[in-house]
Amino acid sequence: MPDMNINTGLLTKPIYTVATLPSATGAYGQILWVSDLTVNPLVGAGQTAAGGGTTLGRVLSNGTAWKIYDR
Repeated sequence: MPDMNINTGLLTKPIYTVATLPSATGAYGQILWVSDLTVNPLVGAGQTAAGGGTTLGRVLSNGTAWKIYDR
């Protein structure tokens, strides 16, 4: 869920690590930001997200797992 930045008035989304993502089971269709992907999203699109890296990117829940999303 986005948060309102009171200084800028902009909506911001939280940035997770792969380990702190909510369960993919109840999040079908959600797209979230993560800060620790191990592969560039343009190269790893569609792969199951793995943490421990330093790459910022988006992940999409398919209802079973968080997949790297490049759109």
